[in-house]
Amino acid sequence: MITAFGSGASAPADFKGFARAGHPVGVVVQEIGAGVFAAMVEANRNGVQIFVDSGAYTAFTKGRRVDFDAVLDKYARLVDACERPELLHLVARMSSAT
Repeated sequence: MITAFGSGASAPADFKGFARAGHPVGVVVQEIGAGVFAAMVEANRNGVQIFVDSGAYTAFTKGRRVDFDAVLDKYARLVDACERPELLHLVARMSSAT
């Protein structure tokens, strides 16, 4: 089975639009604020699948580094806040190049 996520929905209005429609939605963890974080917890409670990208690929292509401690901390807080963590799809570092 293939799941198509509405990606790039790190802005509150974008995220909430996908979530209200019950459509799987994707965000970049480094770009979300408190409002989207709260909306993610609510969407998770309502059964919406959420793809959470670390932003590592984009950072790598732009010659930037990613603070993976901060990324993993936010991932942990999200998992702890969500009632249905099995609906979260978290992307972490794939190599030491980032």
